[in-house]
Order: sequence, then C-alpha cells, then structure tokens
Amino acid sequence: MSLSDNAKPGRRAVLAGMGAAASTAVLAACGFSPAYGPNGIGTRLRNQIVADAPDSRTEYAFVAQLEDRLGRNLSAPYALRYALTTSEDGVAITADQVTQRYHIARQLTYSVVEQSSQTVLTRGTLSNFTSYSTTGSTVSTRAAEIDAEERLARALADEMVTRLLGTADRWLP
Repeated sequence: MSLSDNAKPGRRAVLAGMGAAASTAVLAACGFSPAYGPNGIGTRLRNQIVADAPDSRTEYAFVAQLEDRLGRNLSAPYALRYALTTSEDGVAITADQVTQRYHIARQLTYSVVEQSSQTVLTRGTLSNFTSYSTTGSTVSTRAAEIDAEERLARALADEMVTRLLGTADRWLP
C-alpha cells in the first residue's frame, strides 16, 4: 500500500504536529533557544576557538573531536589552553595476579583565553573514565588500550563543548 502525494494527513499526524508546536511555544516562552539554530550560541561559537597544538595521540584525538564540533580556524579570536592528566589502574585481577581489565581515568583542565588581551574568559575541569580488556593477544590488548584512550579523549572534548555552549553567552560577544 502506498500513499499518494495529495493524501490528507491522518489524525495522529495532526495531533503530533499540534503537540510539537505547543512544546516549541512553551520552550520559547521559558527562554530556550536551540544552540545550533539561527543566531544560536553554537552557531556563534563555530570557528571562534583554536586549541593548543596536540603533543600526543590522545591530545590529537581530543583536538580533532573539538575541531569537528566547533570548526577549525587558526586565526580565531579565542584560544583553548588545556591539560590532560591520566591515571590507569588494574581492576580485574585474577588469583594468579594477572590483570585482565584496566580502568583509565582522565581529567581535563581548560581555559578559554581572548587572543588579543590574553584575558581568561572561562575555565573549568572535567573528568571521565573508560576501561579496556587485556584478555586477548598482545596486539589486540594494545589496540584496545589505544581505542579506550581515544574514546576517552573524544568524550572529554564533547563534554567540554557542552560546557562551552552553556557558558559562552556570558563571554562571547
């Protein structure tokens, strides 16, 4: 069965449309505006921040995710200064003292600085964790470790972008 181009919308479609319109009106009344909508904070923040150059594979994954979300502009008016610190612990240790799983925790300390005046506009600290298994071969264990480190770096970049979207209206012109 197929619908023709001039088919009338069903009752459910009309009700769903009315519900969407009502919820949009309620959200607009409370001050909500879409971050990536026209003149939204996400649109205004795009290509406005350049991150410090990465020094490691993990930092590269972090900066790549950040640039994917915020754009890349080497002459941006704002600079992102960041430091990643990592701790790693064995969490699944057998009776024979063989570690079968590692837990990686990473902390990100960041600040957004106005390039022209070097004024710190916002700063913060975020943390996250992940883990990986060591039960495979040496090669698969190393691949799992690299994957876990990169996943964690991307997750921290996403968290930082969310935090910037939440605070940028205070410091972004």
